[in-house]
Amino acid sequence: MDYILTNEGAALMTKAVYGKDLIFTKAETGDGYTASPAALKHVIGKQQELTMNVIHEGSDLKITCFLTNHQLEEGYMLKQLGIYAKLSEEEEDTLVIVGQQYSGEQVHPFIDGEAEYEFTILMKASGTSSITVESGAGSLALKKDLNAHTNRQDNPHNVTAKQLGLDKVPNVRTSEQIPEFEEAEVKENIESGETLAILFGKIKRWLSSLKSGAFSRSVNNCTTTEEGTVLDGRQGKALQDEIEGLKEADSEINSKITTINSKLTAVSTFSYGAVTNVNGDNWLTLVKYGRLCILTGHVKGNMSNTHKATLQYRPLYHIEAPGASDGGLEGLFTLDTSGYLYAKKTGGGDAGGGALRVCISYITQ
Repeated sequence: MDYILTNEGAALMTKAVYGKDLIFTKAETGDGYTASPAALKHVIGKQQELTMNVIHEGSDLKITCFLTNHQLEEGYMLKQLGIYAKLSEEEEDTLVIVGQQYSGEQVHPFIDGEAEYEFTILMKASGTSSITVESGAGSLALKKDLNAHTNRQDNPHNVTAKQLGLDKVPNVRTSEQIPEFEEAEVKENIESGETLAILFGKIKRWLSSLKSGAFSRSVNNCTTTEEGTVLDGRQGKALQDEIEGLKEADSEINSKITTINSKLTAVSTFSYGAVTNVNGDNWLTLVKYGRLCILTGHVKGNMSNTHKATLQYRPLYHIEAPGASDGGLEGLFTLDTSGYLYAKKTGGGDAGGGALRVCISYITQ
């Protein structure tokens, strides 16, 4: 079918070129024919109104019309197709494009079978005097015949594998294909759109970098001895907690050892302490190891309040200790926090016979 702009259509298109909006309104078929299609204002022998879709592509237009015989009770010979348009809602429709075919094509009624057809018209504009109309090729077909043709599986058009780009594809199922690939040089994530050779090369690189771990079973304990297993990452937290606990215990032990060493150092420091105000019948010796003092000696003479002995290192607490018996003499020693030592004799003996032996250990202030 050959398409042209009608005279009124050309005038309308000229106005549209100068900035007015062109509105395509309808498409109609007719069974008439004329030797002067440009002068037409309507299709001859109107038969059907078609659905229409218009797409603007820059200054060009693509008009697609769809014909179906769904509600057609009587057939007719399709000889004309007209496209109508207008510039505004107030104007009447104008026949802009008309297509004709002298021999025409038979459109069968729906009772003879469903028929469908698509008309494509291209309008190319390059100025007010250069508007051309082109059309796609095709013919009417009964839907049952079209379905029968499209459902054929014997390749009625003799399409070759090379024409479809299948000459480079192995003629086997995907599951049976044998891809060839080389291990990638660096570790990279796989991406959509990559070939099988690249995908498998990347996967092999990752597996190689994991070594035996790639094929090992993960275990979440520290007791498994089975070969081919790797430690679950959760065990890292458990082991770290144990390490921190050992660090705390080690720190506490070191602190105690330091304290003990300090005390041992203090005890190992040896010195004599002075004892004053001791009369000739008595003798006393004071030895100091760190803060530990040991007082030894014997008392034979008087050591009352007025004759008390004075120690250089004073005790931390008040001390009372019995004196050891010597020659039937008994008594009690008192060492106060001021460092004064008293001796109170009781029982047999006196200053002239017998003595009290003393041995007192204490912690200094």
